[in-house]
Amino acid sequence: MAGQSVVAAGLGGGGPLAAPRRSAAVSAQARTLGLFALLGPACRERDLVMAMVISRVIRPESKLATLSAWADSTIRVDLDVAGASTDELTRDGLAGRSPR
Repeated sequence: MAGQSVVAAGLGGGGPLAAPRRSAAVSAQARTLGLFALLGPACRERDLVMAMVISRVIRPESKLATLSAWADSTIRVDLDVAGASTDELTRDGLAGRSPR
């Protein structure tokens, strides 16, 4: 690697367009791998879960920080989660389900 620049982990690909490009690439790969289908049929909850997973692959953060990071990403439009509330992201996904 003589003569090559070294970039610290987590700092590569910086710039204002880096995050949107990454979210589209990770989303496309998740679809290719069948992760969307693994979570079940298309619905708001599935899209919220996938948006959180994709966001955390790109930048691991708390749920609240993840929601605020969507303002700088195309993921909110790509997965139709624009306008998602903190309540939607923090509620228990198993609430109301009967035990097995």
